[in-house]
Amino acid sequence: MQTLSSILSWIILWFYSWYGWLLLVKRGINNVITYRITALYFLFLTILVWFFYHNHLNNFLRNLPFRIFPFYLLICFFAITIGIYYFSQKLFGKTFLAAHRKNNLFSAMMDFRFLFAKSFDILFQQLLFLCLVLSLKESFQNNFLTIISCGIIFGGVHLPLLKIKYNSITNYLVICSFIAGTIFSALMLFFPYGIIYSYILHWSFYVLVGVWVNLKMSKQNKQIVLYH
Repeated sequence: MQTLSSILSWIILWFYSWYGWLLLVKRGINNVITYRITALYFLFLTILVWFFYHNHLNNFLRNLPFRIFPFYLLICFFAITIGIYYFSQKLFGKTFLAAHRKNNLFSAMMDFRFLFAKSFDILFQQLLFLCLVLSLKESFQNNFLTIISCGIIFGGVHLPLLKIKYNSITNYLVICSFIAGTIFSALMLFFPYGIIYSYILHWSFYVLVGVWVNLKMSKQNKQIVLYH
């Protein structure tokens, strides 16, 4: 019963957070033009997650050994990502997938403002996901059950995206979310700094999608200029 309660409370927090984001999107907030507001919103959600799960997170940090390598890896990742964004802007210009238009939540624009805002978005998601992993690990006392459950839950909470806007990218994202849930949870369970590795992996997905979409649109010689 306690496990079910933990899962339901996590799901409720997840959906309320994204419902709030949808309301902001309807008011014209996005990852590019209003990137500062987007970053502040997800930073607020990150603090809110810490408030709700402070016991789990404090225990996690208390038992976390100090390692410098994961932080070097994170810095190298962002350096490479910034390089990819820079050269993508040179290569693709303003060609990108229209985002937050007609209820489409995706943005593949290779824009530094998007990079800044999305960093806080992914931070929120990863911290909230870590809380799910810690809660289920405490309940199940079994890594395999925790990993499978996290994969199902993380994939399940992405299913509403198909209702909001169905296209090839949403289809891939929902499928990938089931897989990502198992990979993220495994990294967090088996590596002390697994949240950093899963953060990098999570971000890499959006970088690859951005490059892929822009390449596809460039081949079609099609430009969609949404932000001016």
